[in-house]
Amino acid sequence: LSPENSLNNSLNSFDTHSQPPSLNNSLQSVGRVRQSPRSDVFSSVQPLLPRPSELHTQESEFRISLQRESTEHPLGFCLDTLDTVFGFVTAIEEVGAVANYNLFAREGAEIRIGDVVTEVNGIRGDVASMVGELGAALDVEMSLTRSLTSFNVSIRKEMCSTGMQLTYLRGSTSLVIYKLVDGPVLAWNSENPSQEVKVNDRIESVNGVRGVAEKLMEMVR
Repeated sequence: LSPENSLNNSLNSFDTHSQPPSLNNSLQSVGRVRQSPRSDVFSSVQPLLPRPSELHTQESEFRISLQRESTEHPLGFCLDTLDTVFGFVTAIEEVGAVANYNLFAREGAEIRIGDVVTEVNGIRGDVASMVGELGAALDVEMSLTRSLTSFNVSIRKEMCSTGMQLTYLRGSTSLVIYKLVDGPVLAWNSENPSQEVKVNDRIESVNGVRGVAEKLMEMVR
């Protein structure tokens, strides 16, 4: 699926690696962090589900069915797929299979921005395969969840770095942690094992501010 295409073809609007040129230098300053003078505070989220090797159907998930007559007909939604395991719904079009489904869905079972896609036609734990299935299938059985665990982490930067490398998709509302290196975040993990920051966790706010990913990235530089 072409990342330049818009939402009209299922998920083909996710920009697979739309990162700023200075990613390796500026991404490093993001984390779920604690407040103190000259510190940054981040709020991170992760689906309240097992890690990939342990994935199975959870009570917190709900299932929906989508149908279309051909692959030329859009599913009509976008996913942020950067953590490689789950797809975060970032946009829903006014026209498409998702919009049609939402018209008749019972309250609470409609697809919403912020929902997390956990399974597509039996495929779980591999978001690239899920996206491929969404692009090819006419009948889609999909599992989603809204159960996210969220916590705040506060760190004091050392030489302008939090010890994390981040990435994001244009238009998304979170940053994805793709690497942890020596620094304040790993120190936080040692001191707070019950609130450990992990690769693939998402930063959803910085110092109490939420917004598009580009803004969050600017704030943590």
